Amino acid sequence: MTLHIFLTFLKLGVTSFGGPMAHLAIFRQVFVQQRQWLNEAEYSQLVALCQVIPGPASSQVGMALGYRQGRLTGAIAAFVGFTLPSALIMGLAGWGWVQGVGLEIQTLVMALKCVAVAIVTDAVLGMWRSLCQTPACRLWAVVSVILLLGVNHPLMPLIILTVALVAGVVQHQSTPPATNHLGGKEIRHLIRWLAVMGALGGLLWLAVTLKGGAAESLAWSMYQSGALVFGGGHVVLPLLDATVSPPIAPETFLAGYGFAQAMPGPLFTLASFIGAVYPGIDPVVGVGLATICIFIPGILYLVATLPAAVAMMGALQPRLQWVNACVVGLLLAVLIDPIIQTTVVDGITTLLAGVGLVMTLGFRQSPLRVVIVLVTLAYAVTAVSRWLL
Repeated sequence: MTLHIFLTFLKLGVTSFGGPMAHLAIFRQVFVQQRQWLNEAEYSQLVALCQVIPGPASSQVGMALGYRQGRLTGAIAAFVGFTLPSALIMGLAGWGWVQGVGLEIQTLVMALKCVAVAIVTDAVLGMWRSLCQTPACRLWAVVSVILLLGVNHPLMPLIILTVALVAGVVQHQSTPPATNHLGGKEIRHLIRWLAVMGALGGLLWLAVTLKGGAAESLAWSMYQSGALVFGGGHVVLPLLDATVSPPIAPETFLAGYGFAQAMPGPLFTLASFIGAVYPGIDPVVGVGLATICIFIPGILYLVATLPAAVAMMGALQPRLQWVNACVVGLLLAVLIDPIIQTTVVDGITTLLAGVGLVMTLGFRQSPLRVVIVLVTLAYAVTAVSRWLL
C-alpha cells in the first residue's frame, strides 16, 4: 500500500502545475471521482482542516489522503512522492545558479523577477477578495502592511499573526463551541505530537544558538518558516525572505521564486533552491536539509490535529478571519518590498512586468506559460536593445 501511495503521488508531483488551488482540484478529481478513496464531504473536511492549520495547504491535503490510506507511513509516502520531482529540479536550478551555468544569467534573473511580480499580484488580489470581506479585515490587512514595511524585524510576521489570532478569539468569544466532543485519546494524541514538534524546534534553536554554523542556521530558518506560515503557497515567501536574506542576496531569492513558478508540485520546494545556494554548506546537503526542515512542521501539525480537527472545525473557522487578513497583509508587503521595488526599475522590466500581469490577470495563463513567454521576451528585447546600441 505504501508503495502504491508513493507512486500515485509521484505521478501527481510530475504533472500538477498551477499552484495550491489547482492541486486541490486535481486531488479531488483523482481521489474522490476516480479512485474513490473518500467522498465529497470527507474531502471537504480535509481541505478545511488544511486551510486553518499552519503549513503548505495542498501538500497537507495530500499527506492527509496518504494518512487515511496508510497512517504515518502513508502520509510520508504521499509527501515524498508529491515533493520529490520539484525538489530535485529546484535543487539543480540552485546548483546551476551558483555555478553560473547558462548564458546571459542577468537577463534570466530579470525575467524571473518579473514573473514573481505577476504571480504574487494575482495571489494578493485573489486572497484579498476571498479573505478580506469585511471592513475590519481589510483595515487589519492594511495595518499589517504598514507595520511590516515600517518595522524591519524578522519577528514582526509572528507578532502580527499572534495579535490577529488573539483578536479573532476575543471577537468571537461568544460563538458557541463545536458540538462534537473531544475524547481523551484525541487530546493525548494532539499533545504528544505537538510536544514532538516543540522539542524538535527547541533542539534546532539550541543548535543554532550554541554552534551557529551554516547547516544549523539553514535548518532553523526553514523549520520556523514551515511552522509559522498560515495559508501555504505564496505566503511562505515573506517568512523565508525574513530568515534567509541575508545571507542570500535578494536577487538570488527572487530568482528562486521565479523558478518555483514553473515547477509542478508544491511551491514550498523554493526551500530546495535556497538549500543549494546557501553559503557555507554543500549543495546536496543543503537541498536535503532545507526541503525536509520546511516540510516537517506541516507534517507534524497535520498528524497532531487530524483526529481532533473535525470536532473543532466549527469553532476554529470564524476565529481565524483576522489571521487570514494578516496573511494578505504579509503577502502585499513582500509584493511591494522587495519584489516591485527591486524588479520594476526601467523600461524593459516595466514591459516584462506588464506582459506578465496581462497574461496572469487578463488571460489567466498558467505560471509555466508566463515563465516561458517572459524569459523569451526578455532575451529578445535585450538582444534588440544591444543591437540598436
